[in-house]
Amino acid sequence: MNKLTKYLTIIYSFVYLNNFLFAQQFSSKHFENVVLDVGKPGYWDAFGVYGHCILYKDNMYKMWYTGANGKAWTASIGYATSNDGIKWSKYSKNPILTGNSGAWDLPFTGLPSVIYHDGKYMMWYMGDNSRDQHFIGLATSPDGVNWESYYGNPIIKTGSSGQWDSKHVTGPSVLFKDNAFKMWYTNRGKIGYAISHNGINWSKHAGNPVFEDIYVEYPCVIWNGEKYVMFYGYSHSGRTEIGVAFSDDGISWKNHNDNPAIHQGKDWKSAYVNYPTVLYNNGIYKVWYAGMQSGTNKTKIGYSEIRLDSETVKINNSSG
Repeated sequence: MNKLTKYLTIIYSFVYLNNFLFAQQFSSKHFENVVLDVGKPGYWDAFGVYGHCILYKDNMYKMWYTGANGKAWTASIGYATSNDGIKWSKYSKNPILTGNSGAWDLPFTGLPSVIYHDGKYMMWYMGDNSRDQHFIGLATSPDGVNWESYYGNPIIKTGSSGQWDSKHVTGPSVLFKDNAFKMWYTNRGKIGYAISHNGINWSKHAGNPVFEDIYVEYPCVIWNGEKYVMFYGYSHSGRTEIGVAFSDDGISWKNHNDNPAIHQGKDWKSAYVNYPTVLYNNGIYKVWYAGMQSGTNKTKIGYSEIRLDSETVKINNSSG
């Protein structure tokens, strides 16, 4: 072997190894997998699991999710835990939150957003008792399992006639920043914003909606240390997929150049992908999202890891 051949061989080996390590970092190990499946026939969540929120606390991932049993417009909230965010164990006494008979949140209690604040868990969730209007309520818990609904629920109601949110307020996403609770919520393809100092009394932004692009819904907003990042479901060209937008103030939003970040695909997510929830760590966005398979009407939860930069969305594998 001459010196040139040996030199080129070394360079080729280095490039190959570098690409291999990079590919491993964005491997497809979990990208197309279902990480939380529906329950067994007859169970409270046998028809669908979706509309979830995840925290990492006490050295474990904690998920609160919406479960449906197949009865028309019926849902409750369940709980699951995981050591790695991929293999989940459902709580044996699920569901942990169900609406009360005759109340504003029965038969539908779902789409939770949970944070841990001031020594307790706080959950904002959507409730509906008529399917005509959706409201947002609050529940609190010392342990994330035993919940008490706020006596003054619902805490966010629909707007008056003629306002953009006169029909629904749903799909809340809440974080605590700058000594205030901040919420983004959905109504019919648009996203609004509200702020509160106690998590109970909310002021809707005068310029609502703050984000609208074709048909957008079910946001999950996080602060990545530099800016607000919103993952959201959106419908376009007969598809429902997941996009990303950025904001410096949580009010003025700019879409990512390469949306969608997560595509509608094959098998368990062939009908749509939606309901993202996101955790951020070290440049990687961990995204859990719901997908539905065409012809089944059953929703399941999958997982993906995404890197974002100013120009591209890099996913751990191309979507199927």
